[in-house]
Amino acid sequence: MKIADETIIKFKSGETLRVPAEVYEKINFDKQSIVEYEWNENGINNKIQFSLKDVLYIGRTTKSTSGEKSND
Repeated sequence: MKIADETIIKFKSGETLRVPAEVYEKINFDKQSIVEYEWNENGINNKIQFSLKDVLYIGRTTKSTSGEKSND
């Protein structure tokens, strides 16, 4: 079973934001940058905007699990 990839943004304030993996590719890692991104999920329009100077770190994850059992 494949679970969606995501981008995790941790802010200096302690807040954590989990957004679609595509956001990572849209980020310009210049400390003066302001990131804006919009996406539609389950019929809901989402929009984020933040300044990189407020970010502690940004990471990407790939989650996957397998329902297959080994017969070794």
